[in-house]
Amino acid sequence: MLTSTKLIISLYSISFILPICIISLLLVRYKVIKNIEKRYHTILDTPLFISASFSIGARSFNVSDYITYLFLVKIGFLKFKERKLIKPILYEINYTLNDESKFNIIICILFSITHRIIFIIFIFIAYITGVIQEGYLLFTKSSKDTILLIFNISITFLLIHLFLTPIIKFKVLKKIELEYNVRIDKSLNIFYNKYFDVSNYIKDLFLAEKKIFKLKNNYVMKPNLSDFPYCIKNESNLNIYICIIHAYSIKLFALFIFIFAIGFTLDIASVFVDK
Repeated sequence: MLTSTKLIISLYSISFILPICIISLLLVRYKVIKNIEKRYHTILDTPLFISASFSIGARSFNVSDYITYLFLVKIGFLKFKERKLIKPILYEINYTLNDESKFNIIICILFSITHRIIFIIFIFIAYITGVIQEGYLLFTKSSKDTILLIFNISITFLLIHLFLTPIIKFKVLKKIELEYNVRIDKSLNIFYNKYFDVSNYIKDLFLAEKKIFKLKNNYVMKPNLSDFPYCIKNESNLNIYICIIHAYSIKLFALFIFIFAIGFTLDIASVFVDK
């Protein structure tokens, strides 16, 4: 009886909050973002790691969250911290709240709050209806084989990346340095090194040229190849394909090793729970 009451309350909550969320989303997309683009004479880019297919929703999430964050900083609720890695798209255009209307700020705050509440309610519904518990039981029954498979897949992608890195270094990178008379040596860390930076940017240029994805401007690190007039048309198809595989292999490794880490943690936790 208690579960059914909780479910009814949750469904009523969604029926009330969802329209507010949808309306605020549309207002953020077609009012707030359009006003910002007009005011700053720019077209806002797609957030990092988001494909063009989800660019409309992703921009709305990104913009509304950043405006809400700036508002909380302005009223003294939060302290401003500059992000070193994944930066908001408004950060790239030096956006400030000074010229933003109170109505637009309220819209962004509403959207930021409502979409999070809806997410929490869906998780709560999944919990009280037993969906999460059933999923967990199914996972633990086949977790060992699944976790091992995921780990092997992640290692395979890592080995592919490591195998292609010398080819990027001695075939692709050297060719570019000789052809453009430049030296490429800027790296962020051991993972985001100059070889990944070059292959990732060539991959992005190729996909943008084929109109599969839109070329992004908000990279974690400014691409080395963007410092001079590099043209992908001078690159051989073989080099481009090597770069695509090299760039995606490390990204897939990171994805699968992250899934493996979660699964391994849950597997260990289940042992202690059983005890």
